[in-house]
Amino acid sequence: MKPTRYTIELSEQIISELLEGKSLRRIAKELGLMANTVLEWVHKHEDFKERYLLARLMYAEFVFDEILEISVFFELWAKDWEKLKVNERPF
Repeated sequence: MKPTRYTIELSEQIISELLEGKSLRRIAKELGLMANTVLEWVHKHEDFKERYLLARLMYAEFVFDEILEISVFFELWAKDWEKLKVNERPF
């Protein structure tokens, strides 16, 4: 069995960066790891698994809220656009 680089401190750093919106691939690359390695840790370490899943859920909620805000903005923009449309055949 090969040695692991997993530590509580490293797992906390990964979770913190996930919550900042970084992708797992980017975080892993910056740490000199493969994303698959981090996912293996998720399966092997129950404490990390819980924090990882919570971080992903929290970020998903953040993204969902952003999508809602964008859709509301688009609806308002579309209504204004309809008002601004110029009849192409005024005669």
